[in-house]
Amino acid sequence: MADNEYAADADMPTSNVTVNDVLALARDYLRAEMEVKEAEEAFERAKARLKELAERTLPAAMEAVGMTSVKLDNGATITMKPEVYASISEADQQDAADWLTSNGHGGIIKHEFVVTTPKGCGDFVDILMAMLRHGIGCEGRAEAETLADRIERRTNKKLDRVAFVQFALQGAPEGAEGAIRARVHPQTLRKFVREVVAAGGELPPSIKWTQFNKAHVKVPVKTSLSHE
Repeated sequence: MADNEYAADADMPTSNVTVNDVLALARDYLRAEMEVKEAEEAFERAKARLKELAERTLPAAMEAVGMTSVKLDNGATITMKPEVYASISEADQQDAADWLTSNGHGGIIKHEFVVTTPKGCGDFVDILMAMLRHGIGCEGRAEAETLADRIERRTNKKLDRVAFVQFALQGAPEGAEGAIRARVHPQTLRKFVREVVAAGGELPPSIKWTQFNKAHVKVPVKTSLSHE
């Protein structure tokens, strides 16, 4: 519903509304809320059933009779293909990153610089981002002031000079913490593991993976799936 439509409905006269009308609408609301909940639960059950069929039941049945693909009467083709699932637990992130780097695969690692600050330190965050983007290596107040001038010219944004110089010379305010996290995107990790496994390579214990067959369906154009 557009904003103007909502506003129009809100402006409708309500002089004829009774308490019974409100109670009826409240009951409708509860029914609608329940319908949404039931629909969401049904959707989750359907997804779970599809996953079970695609990754376990159907591949197992096809493997039992020696089939790698099957074509249905409606023209749809279901093919069994190998898939790889891979993951790195939170506790193993650094070990996995170290192994990837030492084995020449550091390029797939994405580093996240996470900073936690106490309340009321928005200026510090702005200053830190400026430093990250433009670099810093100040050894005195004059050098910090010069760097502040250069950043202001480049960003066309005025800095809090007192806060900037204080941080440049003394570091972050008390209570601020920072951490660098090494991460590999799930899709990137899955692709990497699939390539390593296909080449007969080895993976460290910090990278958990499993290989399984999964059913894939291909439906011809203008052909719909049916229950038959």
